[in-house]
Amino acid sequence: MANRSGSYGSASPRGGERTNAFSYDDAARPVRAYARPDSCIREDVCECMAGDPLLDASAIEVQVENGDVTLTGIVTEQSELHRAESVAEQVHGVKSVRNELAVKTRGM
Repeated sequence: MANRSGSYGSASPRGGERTNAFSYDDAARPVRAYARPDSCIREDVCECMAGDPLLDASAIEVQVENGDVTLTGIVTEQSELHRAESVAEQVHGVKSVRNELAVKTRGM
């Protein structure tokens, strides 16, 4: 809730620096590292690829293990190969992307 000045912050109980309503006292409890579940990362990668107008992701398989994404399958152009990797890298929780996509040649 905002105070009369419209600010959400308040003076630190220890004095000195100003804190906001969303900060935590580091001494009160240790902060654990949060890792997104692989299933959530996979879902987000798939949704982002499906929604990208520059990418046909219909033949791309996405696997995620401990935040590491592996892309397999076939794309029709070299630009789609790079685009798929770029889209996957932007998803929250992705640690690395292994791009094993192949570009479809005319004989395939």
